[in-house]
Amino acid sequence: PVMKDMMHVNSQENDLGEKIPPLNIVAVTADVTELNLQQCQEAGFDEMISKPVDISEVKRVLKKYLE
Repeated sequence: PVMKDMMHVNSQENDLGEKIPPLNIVAVTADVTELNLQQCQEAGFDEMISKPVDISEVKRVLKKYLE
């Protein structure tokens, strides 16, 4: 891949240069620090869920974006 991690979130085109619709993107990370949260927000992530994953938190986030 040409891009990975947080850089990929900012891409509005696929590998063929075609426009893609906006997506809600949730970071799942064990590195839950203020700095990492800020970096995720700047990169375009909508939410961050910490590891170990709490299923009630996953349900909350999914409900927020699927309703």
